[in-house]
Amino acid sequence: MSSESDEKQQDWKWLLEDLFLSRYRFTFESCAHLKLPPFPGSMLRGSFGRALKETVCINQRRDCDDCAAVDSCAYLRIFVTTPDSNKKIMKKANLTPRPFLLEVEFSKRADLKASEKVSFDIWLIGSADNYAPFVIYAADRMAWQGLGAARIPCKLASARVVNPDGSTHPILKGGKAVGLLGGSLHALGKWPSGVETIQDDFVSLDFKTPLRIKREGKLKNTLPFSTFVEHLDRRVRFLASLYGTAAGERPNDKLIALSSEVRTLHSTLRWFDWERYSARQETTMKLGGLIGSIRYNGDLNPFKPLIHAGAILHIGKGTSFGLGKFVVKE
Repeated sequence: MSSESDEKQQDWKWLLEDLFLSRYRFTFESCAHLKLPPFPGSMLRGSFGRALKETVCINQRRDCDDCAAVDSCAYLRIFVTTPDSNKKIMKKANLTPRPFLLEVEFSKRADLKASEKVSFDIWLIGSADNYAPFVIYAADRMAWQGLGAARIPCKLASARVVNPDGSTHPILKGGKAVGLLGGSLHALGKWPSGVETIQDDFVSLDFKTPLRIKREGKLKNTLPFSTFVEHLDRRVRFLASLYGTAAGERPNDKLIALSSEVRTLHSTLRWFDWERYSARQETTMKLGGLIGSIRYNGDLNPFKPLIHAGAILHIGKGTSFGLGKFVVKE
């Protein structure tokens, strides 16, 4: 890494300019009674993966291993990511972070009546936006294929691009394109996160969906600020290096060390247990995690860009179906 890159990596401000994201909002209208899990993100992610593969797959046997399109397949690039041999980062990993995340409201509500609607967002990270048309048509497919174990059919009521200022415009209606995708990508720093409300010495984070962080093979049930920073630093560096223009290959050791001086003032984090069924792995998986709020005290100025990134990109395991989402509280 050059000395210029070394200097750039001394904080996380580079992230705000070097990593780009697009956001797409889909609204489904249920055609019949649809039973929803407490956190529908896992169900939607599974349906999305299946629909994406069927949308783009040219291999009649649906076997990815010997497919001629393995290097350019939208399904593999977005949903089943593998380490890039040209990237130094994460070469030892079997899978790299997926370049998308799904956001849907976390609720204890157990069902959706006929004609009622559910909305969710799909964020595409960096170069993954090249495959946006496939993602959009996959969303249309997942609606009429049906959701849940009973495959209850739905209608795609709307598909829209969401901009950082909150405005939207339609891109698909009745299965036909009605708008352009151009200009959908925006720098990370343009998206609102609430970080501007942070006081220099205090911040409260409210985890809206379960947070799953592992250390030494065990799930954590506490969240010291140093752990929060270390894991979030790793996630944003990997994403920036793999799908952005930055070469965030080295951890920010100086600021990670500094994070240990920020202390926890108060925490209402609690463990929430839930399960999801993986059709691909044909097994039920326990995916409990921490929800609730935590308040930190210390010199937070150096960490504001990282907190901004985390509020958008989430943290921990399961981010692709919406886990690890937090908001900055005033």
